[in-house]
Amino acid sequence: MASGSKSGNKAPVFAIDIWDLKKQSDPRYERMRKKSGYNHSRILEIFCKQIKKAGVEQLITPIKTESHIIGEARLRPVGLLFIDGNHTFESCNRDYSVWSKHVVKGGFIAFHDSSLPGVEKVISEIAQPDEKWNDWQKTESLTVATRSLS
Repeated sequence: MASGSKSGNKAPVFAIDIWDLKKQSDPRYERMRKKSGYNHSRILEIFCKQIKKAGVEQLITPIKTESHIIGEARLRPVGLLFIDGNHTFESCNRDYSVWSKHVVKGGFIAFHDSSLPGVEKVISEIAQPDEKWNDWQKTESLTVATRSLS
């Protein structure tokens, strides 16, 4: 995303993640993170090295918190919302509910891992019936829609 921004209009990218945050609201997610190795104490450091190596560190601002916390206080509009967090229905729905209202008309929403049951349920039961989204496109692991202009 940041590489696309770099070659385009240089829009800022905010990478919101719990990184190595020790305390969070969903213990099930913590178990999954431990199993995958994502709870490594240097994960944010590794991320920062990767974005520097890619030459996009000036465009990306890493923010270490749970996404719904910062989403509730978000004041700037969002051109592309990429939801890829805890894949439970509850967590994905919370991210959608908190963040989708910030997407500008003509902007985009993308759900990663959209074939997983929790994410798929949010898309089919909540996001798709929401009249502000149209032009739904689905690939193997990503579902994208455009915010209507009206």
